[in-house]
Amino acid sequence: MPRRNDCYRAQNEAHKKIYAAGMKEFNLHLSQANDSVRARLQANMRRSAITTIASAVLLIFGSLFVFRATRRWQAVIVESNQQLNQRTADLGELNNQLDRKVSERTKELSDSVFALLDLARIGRSLTETLDIVAVGSRIVTSVRELFHVKGSSLRNLEADGSLRSLASSGDIFSQTQEGEVIPSDMGLSGRAIKEGRLIWSADTSTNEEITLSKSMRDYILRSGNGSIIVVPLRAHEKITGTLTLTDRTGRTYSDNELVLLQTFANQAAMALVNAQLFQTIAASKQQLGTTNQFLEHSLSKLGSLYTAMTPLALSESLSEMVNAIIERLLEATGADAALIRIWDRDAGNYPAIGQRGYTNEFIEELRPERAEGAIQWVIQHGEPIIAPDLSSEDRFRGKRQIVLGFKSSAILPLRVHGDIRGVIQLSSRKQGYFDAEQKDYLMAVARQMSVALENRELFYNLQGSRNELERANKVKDEFLNVMSHELRTPLSVVVGYSKLLCEQQLGPLTNEQEQGLDVIQRNSKELFTMIDSIMNATKIEAGSMIAEKDAVSPMDLLTELKLNYDFPTGKEIHLEWMFPEVLPSLWTDGRKLRQILTNLINNAVKFTDEGSIVISAEEKLEGDDGCHHRWIEFRVSDSGIGIPPEECDKIFERFHQVDSSTTRSFEGVGLGLYIVKSFTEMLNGRLSVSSEVGHGSTFTVRIPCESIPIARGKWNIEESAVGLHAVAQ
Repeated sequence: MPRRNDCYRAQNEAHKKIYAAGMKEFNLHLSQANDSVRARLQANMRRSAITTIASAVLLIFGSLFVFRATRRWQAVIVESNQQLNQRTADLGELNNQLDRKVSERTKELSDSVFALLDLARIGRSLTETLDIVAVGSRIVTSVRELFHVKGSSLRNLEADGSLRSLASSGDIFSQTQEGEVIPSDMGLSGRAIKEGRLIWSADTSTNEEITLSKSMRDYILRSGNGSIIVVPLRAHEKITGTLTLTDRTGRTYSDNELVLLQTFANQAAMALVNAQLFQTIAASKQQLGTTNQFLEHSLSKLGSLYTAMTPLALSESLSEMVNAIIERLLEATGADAALIRIWDRDAGNYPAIGQRGYTNEFIEELRPERAEGAIQWVIQHGEPIIAPDLSSEDRFRGKRQIVLGFKSSAILPLRVHGDIRGVIQLSSRKQGYFDAEQKDYLMAVARQMSVALENRELFYNLQGSRNELERANKVKDEFLNVMSHELRTPLSVVVGYSKLLCEQQLGPLTNEQEQGLDVIQRNSKELFTMIDSIMNATKIEAGSMIAEKDAVSPMDLLTELKLNYDFPTGKEIHLEWMFPEVLPSLWTDGRKLRQILTNLINNAVKFTDEGSIVISAEEKLEGDDGCHHRWIEFRVSDSGIGIPPEECDKIFERFHQVDSSTTRSFEGVGLGLYIVKSFTEMLNGRLSVSSEVGHGSTFTVRIPCESIPIARGKWNIEESAVGLHAVAQ
């Protein structure tokens, strides 16, 4: 509109300029014509009459010209005046229209300014408090005042998608009462949230796009509030709820009002979010304070419990242990007095064996046979009694503690190996000092005290059992040692005489007698081996057997063993000996190495009925980066019955046999492999076995090639092309 008025003003100014220019040009021409006529009349007045007549004629024609020009310019001027008047009239009408529109716009701007001022005032009002109830109440009250509606309600979008009513004001539908919860897909509120935009209708009862429940329709007909508008609340680009306005049917809202309502809704949403955040922070702060108090209390209890659970040193006497427990109890619980009763098997009662904080008279009244009332209840039920107020606890019959000034007490059972073996009595002069919340804590303290007593009993029981076992083991070792020596003496006589008989030094023998002597010699030899095994096992267990190292030639040892087993075994087996011509000498115990190989060969012969037994030896090198370890690896392989995988680790145990039944097919006491393992470890060697049932077994013994001391004993060390060798002096 201002631009149009400016255009009219410019046209009016142009017409005025044209009119002024025309009048100026007309006056100029008229003045010039008059001046020309006068000059010519004055110049020709002296001329002749003809000249005078001609001049008069010219004057007449000039006047006619001037007259016609004047008439023409007067017509132009009249027309211009008419146009100017019309333009002036149009300009006046435009000015009137402009004034009306300016007035209307001024009123609109004034209303908007007042609305913005109200909105700012309402915004300040909403931020004056962070109480969500007060904020909600101010929102619904302020929006009614701002838009002059009959009712308003506010709903919050919950985490589960439902809509909960926060506040309402004025005449509203009953389902919008505070605290009411409806599904998010119900009604106009649900639709506004789903579509994310403002929803409204001047008459919802006739709007076909809006589905109303029967109760809602009845409310509209009864109240006449059919104009409903629902605006979604947004905060941080997220819908947090809805704001609903209800008014008389037919009420409409201008575009400016809709914009203002959305602005108010956004402001209300931020106020609600801030209030909810404050409420959450306040709740978290309160919870944090409660948690801190609980943690401080728990830390105090944990410190006390740690004190209670610190292991007590074992004492020689029970009274010393009880006194230590009482001191720990008072420190851990903060009680003013503590007493312990322990079960006496001989007397059959629970005497008080230690206390702190009670008077002597009080203790003298606690006769062992009077374990009744509260104490008897704890013993029978195995549960504690915790009395915050002694005067109101019926299970404390005598109330003797009250006379001493105690107001709160706890009696806790002491369990040792699952049985009630005593009770702990704690007392405090503060009423309510012991309460039900402390039950778990007090029972934990009592259990720890029970553990201390149980550990003491276990310790001394184990100590007694260990002493008895040591004595029994010593007697066993002495018995085995004596019996071994006693058996060797008559057995040596039997072997000696059987040898004389075999050599027929006591006379000729028949074939039957020779066979009988063979049986005697074979069984005597086995009995000698068994006795030697028992003696060796006894020495190993006693720790009295050590390795007596000396220079040993593996070649001589293997050659000797080969000669010893060069006899019929009575089985369809063949012994194969596989070793190189030269092996390095060993610094080890030759007797024990011979016993190791002998036991392994005997074991192979025993468990192989047919096939072959291979005894081999070779030098091995191990190690990287120039650091090598030299070993002599002895291997005894057979094609016998084999060993089950689960028995491979057990066969080296003392007295263990794969078949331990009384009907087993193989004799022996189960010490051969035990001695092999023990002797191998004494020689710093390694022992391993690989076996498969039905395909035989392989035992491998690796003895380290240790450096042989120079010129020790009867051996000297010489170096040859094949290495170091021990040479007899």
